[in-house]
Amino acid sequence: MLGETVLAVAVGTSGTDWAVGSALTAIAGFLIAVSFWWTYFRHVDEWFVDRMYRTNSGAWSREREVSFAHVIGHIVVFIGIITTGVGIALAIEAAIESHTLEPSATAAVAGGVAIFLLGTSLVHRTTPEPPHNHVLAVRLTATALLILVAFLAPEIGPLTLVGLVAVLLVGLSAFEGFRAYLQEQAVAMET
Repeated sequence: MLGETVLAVAVGTSGTDWAVGSALTAIAGFLIAVSFWWTYFRHVDEWFVDRMYRTNSGAWSREREVSFAHVIGHIVVFIGIITTGVGIALAIEAAIESHTLEPSATAAVAGGVAIFLLGTSLVHRTTPEPPHNHVLAVRLTATALLILVAFLAPEIGPLTLVGLVAVLLVGLSAFEGFRAYLQEQAVAMET
């Protein structure tokens, strides 16, 4: 889905006259897609997912209940990715035409990212080693901020919105990486 979103934005904006603002908006949109990838795949445990869907015995049968939340979480993730992709395409178009974003485009960018963060948080909570509670608290705080922006933001320039969202997500990815590093160091000190 991430690749399709990047491709849809690229195809939708091909053949346009790029200016600095629209190019920077596109680059910020790409950073959002990369941050999505990093946020999602940092906590994926393929062994767990494979075992959860193939085992019928003992404690793993309880995990099948968890798998429902895992699947529903992915539906939410996909909705967030698609909505954000549409919003970024609209933001690039607005930047090309040198006008502010329509409220629906602002809601698509900010709301799409908020939906993605909620979905990934749900998916990651179903894994055997979920992210630390501090990570989830920061994600939910970012989600709340994005929801406020989606519904209450005044007219805003496309580069401003997409750039700020990209900075937020890159910062979130850096925080999660640093938190994972601290957790690894604590485990290494215990052994």
